[in-house]
Amino acid sequence: MEHQGIIKAGDKSIEMLCSEFQSEPTLFFTENDLVCYFYCFLRLTLPTSNVHDKNGYKHSLIYMEYPTPFRCDTSKNKFKIKNDEEQTEKGGKYQPGHYNIIVGLYRVKR
Repeated sequence: MEHQGIIKAGDKSIEMLCSEFQSEPTLFFTENDLVCYFYCFLRLTLPTSNVHDKNGYKHSLIYMEYPTPFRCDTSKNKFKIKNDEEQTEKGGKYQPGHYNIIVGLYRVKR
């Protein structure tokens, strides 16, 4: 799938989410409610939300709560990337963050 198709699906899903929120705001109580609705809309609008690997196994292109490849400090309403050697105030390691939703782009050899 081309990245432009993913962008269009994301934009359309955002429009659908905004419309749903504007017409029925009481359906949404938490941030997670918004993320879940967005996920559902994205599954509907992505032309190919699943792909098959070389062995024929199906994989989703959409992932929720995907971990970041880095550690970060999100305390006190801030966001700062930390390296593996940096320690928290209590002497521990910073935890990886997460993305609410990602869409993977697989390249399939033909």
